[in-house]
Amino acid sequence: MTGPLRGRFAVVVAAAGYGKSTAVRQWADHTWTVVEEFADLRPAEKLVVVSRTPPALANMLKLGLGAPTEIGPRHLALSAREVDSVLWTEYGVRNSEVHELTAGWPALVHLAAAALSTGQPLGTPGTPLFDYIATEVLDALPPGAENLLAVDIGPITAELAAAVGHEEATTLARLGLLVGGPEWYLPVPLVATVARARAKVSPARQKVMIALAAEWHAENGQRLLADGAAEHVLRFVRTLPPGRRGYDVELLYADAQQATGETARALMIYSSLADGLGSLPADLAWRYGAAVYLWGNPHDALGILSRGELTGERDTDQAMLLAWTAAAHWLAGADERCADFAGRAMAAASDDRTLAAAHVALALSAHLRGDPMALQANYSTALGLATSAGDLPMVLRIRINLAAALEQEGKLTDALAVLAPAVELAGRRGYVSSLALALANEGALHQQLGALDDAVRAYESAVAAYQRMHSLKAAYPLTGLGDVYRLRGMLTQSRAAYAEALRAATEDGNNRQGLVPALAGMARATDDPVEAASLAERAVEHASGHWRATALVARGWVALRAGKDAAQDAREAADVAARHRDRAGLAHALELRAAVSGERQPLAEALAIWEGCGAVLDADRVRVAIGRLPRASVEQRLLGRLAEHRLRAADVAVQEVAPPVAVRVLGGFDVLVDGVPVPPTAWQSRKARDLLRVLVARRGSPVPREELADLLWGPVSPADEAKIAHRLSVALSTLRGVLDPERREPIDHYVTATPAHVALAPENIVVDVEDWLVQARHALRTREPEVLAATDRAYTGEVFADDPYAATALRDEAHATYLHVVRALVEHFRREDDIDYVICYLLRVLAVEPSDEQAHWDLVTTLADAGRHGEAARAHVKYAAAMAELGVPARPLPKRG
Repeated sequence: MTGPLRGRFAVVVAAAGYGKSTAVRQWADHTWTVVEEFADLRPAEKLVVVSRTPPALANMLKLGLGAPTEIGPRHLALSAREVDSVLWTEYGVRNSEVHELTAGWPALVHLAAAALSTGQPLGTPGTPLFDYIATEVLDALPPGAENLLAVDIGPITAELAAAVGHEEATTLARLGLLVGGPEWYLPVPLVATVARARAKVSPARQKVMIALAAEWHAENGQRLLADGAAEHVLRFVRTLPPGRRGYDVELLYADAQQATGETARALMIYSSLADGLGSLPADLAWRYGAAVYLWGNPHDALGILSRGELTGERDTDQAMLLAWTAAAHWLAGADERCADFAGRAMAAASDDRTLAAAHVALALSAHLRGDPMALQANYSTALGLATSAGDLPMVLRIRINLAAALEQEGKLTDALAVLAPAVELAGRRGYVSSLALALANEGALHQQLGALDDAVRAYESAVAAYQRMHSLKAAYPLTGLGDVYRLRGMLTQSRAAYAEALRAATEDGNNRQGLVPALAGMARATDDPVEAASLAERAVEHASGHWRATALVARGWVALRAGKDAAQDAREAADVAARHRDRAGLAHALELRAAVSGERQPLAEALAIWEGCGAVLDADRVRVAIGRLPRASVEQRLLGRLAEHRLRAADVAVQEVAPPVAVRVLGGFDVLVDGVPVPPTAWQSRKARDLLRVLVARRGSPVPREELADLLWGPVSPADEAKIAHRLSVALSTLRGVLDPERREPIDHYVTATPAHVALAPENIVVDVEDWLVQARHALRTREPEVLAATDRAYTGEVFADDPYAATALRDEAHATYLHVVRALVEHFRREDDIDYVICYLLRVLAVEPSDEQAHWDLVTTLADAGRHGEAARAHVKYAAAMAELGVPARPLPKRG
């Protein structure tokens, strides 16, 4: 047997018309026999019981075959695609609603299709479809079971069915009359239509069932919302006429709207319930205030929360009112008020749920006063309590807040691990407001971890969710998008995102949590220095807590760009960040300090922070900055260049900054000052240019003046020594003038001289071959193919290629190192079995070393082994000619085979 019939004993249960017998025949693959009774099964035989009603398990166990496998409507119903196929191929009808109306019930699909093909409305009395459901399905139900189908009380659970006086929900689900599950069900729409049209339930009974359902929802509302059943609650309440809802049901309706992200609708209901009241009942005040708080408006939230009636009693609503008031003070940046209400919430808490809310309030207070240990301890306690209480919204809120705290401490991967379950759970259970905030935080984490595309997707999803809610908190992900665009050099898009964030954050009151980072970002993205300074000042004015470091760093960079001092902002930002254990803020402050002072040490500290956090892009930004320092070593310049390549590969904009003096000797000889090639006319004499060649070739080693004179002017007679010494001094002065035409540096900054020696100062001049050799050694040490390939591309020719007779040790070293790099690439691609690249790099070897016997032979055998015999023969001709020049016998061309 195939399909679901895998055990020895199965029961196929469904209402009439589900195609039970037909399905069993197909699954049994023509090896079946129908019997009314049976005695004992032979070992190879299987028993399948087909029934329109669930058989009693006790009777099944009497058969001695153990518990049967139950196969029900889920296995028998047609999929949406199968329904569409039946409608079109058998009836010539297209209707996308039939699958939903029938839940794929095969007999109903065919009857509905037949009705549609003749123009009959579905579910009308007197039609074949109506009569079939009435006689074959509803008449076969136990007494009273039809009531659950005829009275609309929204989604049904077994518990709700029992509360309205009916125990048959599970049976109806097993038969396929209720669909959905595993806990919540709805009647098959066409079946419900027929049941209601039959009018077998009296109006009085309908009112009783609806009233009992409303009472059950009101009593169990918070548990339902915590279990993620907000959509089911909404569907039930919408079935009720407004006059039958009452205060408790309206409150629950608003809570469900809020949970599903319909904040504007929730606020309308809360506002209606509060209309005309001075003080508010605590249960309404904290819900209404929390909704406004989550909408992103702390001041209006505080206005509502302050109207709540505080009695000093220890109960759920009192504790929740105090906890949410503390949260609103946190969002407003009022640390003392936040701490006061958090303490009072803890005193009023009386169960796991309210204790969790109180610990969240204490964590927020710890955040404002810069106590990360207390923050994490309270969130950890709160998470355990909320989980124990089964309060899903609270669990989501805690995970999101804890992830933000871990992010602030630089524990990015830990934060992502804490946040990921919240994103999944909020999305699956339909908690739109929690999902939006979780996505915004996830975007920030992806951004810092270097996954910018993932960050943009998360931010955009968060913006869309917030905008559907009409929430002012859209400022958070909009600022994140602005940051990513600024990082990528897309300043127009960056400014647009920041501007939208500012509108959201300032639309009604000062939402500091959204306002400050948006102002800081816009200040750094704006070209106008006056506007940038104004934005930065506003950011500092509104900033509190760890956001003050963000504002101060922004103001410092704006000042620095305008040529003003930013040392004080850098110091204060570092102090604030350190006090709040804001590692990212501290790293940014150190980068600003380095820009102010020109020192390497602050950058080294910032790099250590970014590396410890796993913030790869920020670490690479700092490596680039270190590599560009005036006295950076060749190793630091290499690491900076490699970091620059990685940043560009990640679509991060890297500003081109030319070194003050650069000398190119690979493939020729050029000198660049501030990135501009020195024209031949600037040299005044060739001897100054030749002097630089000699000094570069000696790689910073002092060269005796007598040797320089000999190299530049040839053997000097004693009579001409004074004249040549003067000429050397003139050439030295000319060289110094070329390298520093504006006399910005001390006279010996680029070229040092004593009465006896002259030397290049390599720490102040970038010489391309020196940097290339460091890069090559790094590539050969790591054997990373991307680095090897980049090193190959960077070798643009022999040292002093414009003077082929200038034999120097530097040229020989670069030549040998290049061959080593290319051979390493040959070895790599041979291991990868990429023959084309192996051939490519062997040809590179031969281009610079035409007499390399091993490279010639490797090329011949590689081509031959690849079956490219014509190319192998031509390569062998060149190989033989090269060997003949060397007087070395050539090996014969490998035979085919």
